[in-house]
Amino acid sequence: MLIGGVDEAGRGSVIGPLIVAGIAISDDELPQLKDLGVRDSKKLSPNRRRLLALLIRNIVRKVVVEEAAPQVIDSYVSKGKLNLLELELMARIISRLSADVVYIDAPDINVRRFTALLTRMLSEHYGLTGIRVIAEHEADVKFPVVSAASIIAKVYRDSRIADLHTTYGDFGSGYPSDPKTIRFLKDVLSRPSPPPIIRRSWRTITRIQGELKSRKLRLS
Repeated sequence: MLIGGVDEAGRGSVIGPLIVAGIAISDDELPQLKDLGVRDSKKLSPNRRRLLALLIRNIVRKVVVEEAAPQVIDSYVSKGKLNLLELELMARIISRLSADVVYIDAPDINVRRFTALLTRMLSEHYGLTGIRVIAEHEADVKFPVVSAASIIAKVYRDSRIADLHTTYGDFGSGYPSDPKTIRFLKDVLSRPSPPPIIRRSWRTITRIQGELKSRKLRLS
């Protein structure tokens, strides 16, 4: 029996893509994940994550990664449907995993609603009716198979962010809590054409734009 795990990285970031990753592993190989010591990717150093990602890929049967660009994210956020975007990405991944049971770190506060919507989407869009979906909050802490997916997603995102640094300069992690990211945003948002890597729908952007506008009015 194949067991799947799905998780995301970059949901709260104000710069860069949202990444969702899924893995599928045979149930008799699950102990190998536990032996690796996989856990929530946020609790691991970047070097440890990269090493574990390589080891995970050597154990699992399949790895699937989906990416949503900032413009796509903004289009969903503008309609208040960020959870729907994540659900669609997860359904797309699950459709390719061929797993019998899939564990997911639920993005929706209402786990039962999320599970029902995902199950219906798998059935209506992909013709998959026999997959057992188990969605829980903090699943990346509870289930090694989700922890492994979390690590894959985070390492993939780290790689994408490194690529963006090469093109746009070092903007830090891309999260609103990062002072380097905020300094970068204040700089580029004062220009006529900010780069396309920014999620324009984020409240952080609205706040910074308001601050810049107020400053400009005071100086005029």
